[in-house]
Order: sequence, then C-alpha cells, then structure tokens
Amino acid sequence: MNIDGLDQLDFERVGVIRRAFKAGVVHPLINWILPASFMRWFFRITRSEMAAASWANPGGWKSMELSYRETKHPQIADRLLARVGSVPVALRNRKRLVVEIFTRMIADRDGQATHIVALGAGPGMNTLEAMERSGHRDVHAWMIDLNPDSFEFGRQLAASKGLSDRVRYIHGDVQHYRRLVDAVPNIVEMIGICEYLPDEAVRDLARAVSDVMPPGSRLVANSLSKRHGTDRFFRRVMDLHMIHRSPEHVSGMLADAGIVTEHVVPEPMGVYRILICRKQ
Repeated sequence: MNIDGLDQLDFERVGVIRRAFKAGVVHPLINWILPASFMRWFFRITRSEMAAASWANPGGWKSMELSYRETKHPQIADRLLARVGSVPVALRNRKRLVVEIFTRMIADRDGQATHIVALGAGPGMNTLEAMERSGHRDVHAWMIDLNPDSFEFGRQLAASKGLSDRVRYIHGDVQHYRRLVDAVPNIVEMIGICEYLPDEAVRDLARAVSDVMPPGSRLVANSLSKRHGTDRFFRRVMDLHMIHRSPEHVSGMLADAGIVTEHVVPEPMGVYRILICRKQ
C-alpha cells in the first residue's frame, strides 16, 4: 500500500508553546494537584456528556463519538476536554488517518468485491466514512461488537450515507467468527480495541481473525503511547484504564498469528500509531 502523503492530511496540530504549557501546568494540575472528587463534582455540575459516557462505559463507543465531534460542544467542560485534552485531539487525528488508509485499501482492490470486518466496531464510524469516500459500490462491512448499544446509532449513520444495504451489525464474540460471519475478510479493522485488552486476549483475537483471512488480506490496528501525559487523570477521574504498548509490542503479538506489519504511521500528537499489516 502507498503511504505517501499520509503525514500531510488535515490534522489538528499542537504548537510547541501549547505543548509546553500542557506538560508544565495542565497535566500536573489534573494528574496530581486537583482532587479527583473535585473534578468529578465539576464534571457532574457542568453536565459533561463526555464524563458521563466514560463513567457509564469506560472506553465505550459514546465517549469515542463525542471525542470525534467536529462541532462545538454545548457544555463548557466538554469543550475543554475535547479541545484541550491531548487524547480527544489524538483520537480525531487517528480517525482522519484510519479513514484515509481504509479508503486507499479499498482503491487498491481495483473494483473487486471487498469485505471489511471491524472488530469491537461500535457504530463503525471509520469504516462507514471510508466506504462513502471510496465511491466503490461493491464494498460490504460486518461490524462485530460484544456490546450492541451502538448499533442503532450505526444503522442511522449508515442510512444517512446510503450504505444500509451493505452494512451488517453483529452482536457477538469474534472468537466465534465462523458462526457470526460467512464472508472472507479482505480488510480487518482492529482500531481502538487493543488498548483495552490484555496481551493474551489480543493474541487470541488476532489468531481468531487470522484463521479466516486469506493470504495478502489487510489488517489495521493501533498502538497507544503515554505521550498524552494524562493517564493518571483518566484512571482516577474517568475510570478509564488503558493499556499502553509500543508499536513493536503490538506488531509482535500480531506476528504470532501470521499477520505481518508493513508500515507504522503516527498521528501528529504521537499518541497513536497506526499499524498497516498483511496476512502472510
């Protein structure tokens, strides 16, 4: 796959002065100085949707959808979280990067029928946007998730893009892939899932999907770095416990399942790195 120009997408970028201010002032304040009880009270009193979503389902699809939003949040707390927080900025950059990668992968299929399988998909926002952008009619997607709460939102989003007849939402465990999906995947999405699973679960997931991937098929995953500088804040205030790994660590776990990493592409914040992989 051609990765030229991926670093030139319309990313959100944070300047040196702002980065220094966050590292020297904001991060110590929210990680160590302000009591967690005070910050939780602040988010409750200001009716923060992002905090409420994280408390209800840490790392869930609603938190992601709120972070992805380009429009201005009505609540002041959410405006601060979305625009000042390193992770929401990095998430929006990750989305732009992944959508572009998927769009190119679909184009590389040269008009062939293309099956995309998204693991831990939620509403499948990345996949749906790439399908729409590609303009290729013979692309179908299967969104698999253990939690079906996002599926109605996903179906509405698919309908708004004219994709309803080409997308299926499946409630189930990917370990039982053959019972859930009768399609052979050409592209597999594992974005936003590895950081919530221990190593052995990631290896099991990779083996399960590798068993049904034909040689040459593609897989896209990500690693998560502590460069965002707010892990303690997320753990003590948002109840969000993420697992940080190097791209080499994630690549090694995928390699154990016969999936080889060909390219590693960072988003500008350096928080997420996207692994572009191929089944041997």
